[in-house]
Amino acid sequence: MSSNVFLFAPNLIGYLRILLGMVAFGLFKDKPVLFTVLYCSSALLDAVDGHVARALNQSSTFGAVLDMVTDRASTLCLLMLIASKAGNQNYVTLAMQAFGAIDLASHYAQMYAGVAIGSHSHKAGKALQEAPWMLRLYYGNKAVLFALCAGEQLFLLSCFYKLNLFKILVFKQYDAVDILLLSSMPLFALKQLMNFLQFINASRILATLDVVKA
Repeated sequence: MSSNVFLFAPNLIGYLRILLGMVAFGLFKDKPVLFTVLYCSSALLDAVDGHVARALNQSSTFGAVLDMVTDRASTLCLLMLIASKAGNQNYVTLAMQAFGAIDLASHYAQMYAGVAIGSHSHKAGKALQEAPWMLRLYYGNKAVLFALCAGEQLFLLSCFYKLNLFKILVFKQYDAVDILLLSSMPLFALKQLMNFLQFINASRILATLDVVKA
C-alpha cells in the first residue's frame, strides 16, 4: 500500500467529487440538467469511496475529513443556490439557512467530540456508544444512511426546480418533479432530525468531558 495518504484511491475519488461539484455549480444557470447530472454523480461517488477504502485497506483520518467536508460543502452550496432562487419567498431563504446551519454545526460538533474522546470517526466508535438509538441506527445501518442522505439530496434538487411547495400541496398541481419532492420530503425531515440528534449527542459528550476535567 502506498504511504502517500493523499494518493489513496478513495481520496482520489474525493478529489473527483470536488471537481464534479465545482463544474456542476458553474453550469446551473445555463445548463440545469447537466448541473443535476454532475451533482448527482458527485453525490453517488460518496457511496463508492468508503467501499474502496475498506477493500484496499486505505481508510485514513484525512479521507474521513475529506469525505465529510465535501458532503457539507456540496449540500451547503445547493442550499445557497435554492435560497438565491427563492426571490421574495423569504421563508424559503430562512429555511435553507437553518438547514445549512444545523448541518454544519452538528457534523463539526460530532467530529470534534469524537476526536476529543479518541474515536476514529464521527460515524462510529466511542462517539456513538451512548447516542440516541435513532442516531446509532442511522450511522450503523448503511441502508438507512444511504436512504436518508439520498432522500435529502433528492428533496433539495427537487426544490431547485420547484420552489412553490404551497402551490403543490394546496392546489395539487403535480408533475414528476412534484411527486419526487413530496415523496422525498419525509426522508429529508428524518435527515434533519438526525442532524439535531447528532448535535445533542456531541454537546453531551463535550459537556461530560468538561465535568471530568473540572
